[in-house]
Amino acid sequence: MKKTPLIILLTSFFLFVLTSLAVSFYAIKSRTLVKISEPLAVHPLQKQMLSANLFPESNFIGPIKLIDHNNQAMTSLIGRWHLVFIGYTHCPDICPVEMQVLKKAYQGLSQSIKSQLQVLFISADPARDTTDVLSKYVNYFDHSFIGVTGEMTDLVDASRKLGLLFIPIDEMKKKQPNYQVNHSATFVLTDAQGRLVAKFFTPHKVESLIKDIEYLIKNR
Repeated sequence: MKKTPLIILLTSFFLFVLTSLAVSFYAIKSRTLVKISEPLAVHPLQKQMLSANLFPESNFIGPIKLIDHNNQAMTSLIGRWHLVFIGYTHCPDICPVEMQVLKKAYQGLSQSIKSQLQVLFISADPARDTTDVLSKYVNYFDHSFIGVTGEMTDLVDASRKLGLLFIPIDEMKKKQPNYQVNHSATFVLTDAQGRLVAKFFTPHKVESLIKDIEYLIKNR
């Protein structure tokens, strides 16, 4: 019987090692991909929601530094539930529409829920939105609504903590007449412990907002 040449044995051994390494690498990579693609934890109340997207329980907002339309300092959102929207009073389209949604949703809530909830309008345009301007604007929609402003750095900090987006205006753009501010149309709900509870993305439906807010305040 002929002996297998050494070169063939070495080649076979080398191919076996390469194959083993390749399989091992693929297995490790596959486990990594599976782990990365695993779905994020879903809040136990999410299935009850019509339009709300719920945050984890532990998302505390932390301190903020704003001024309300009554010239009172606002340093946190602890103490009451808040339904928050960011925009500006000179907004030609998004803000008037969404503020009307907030007005109708708030008016549709039961009295016991209203007593626990504060609707908050954060200005993304502090240069034009003085406290007097904000006062007239929010009171037009509902006398219980509160408008807040502040230094641009403080507004950016608060919006970041709330997950509400806007693009700060630079000094050159402020010189243009009727400049506009880009911002999101999202609503954010926070609880009395100052934690993020839910986000409401557009398009907003008044009835869905009412039902979700009522449910969350009663059951959280």
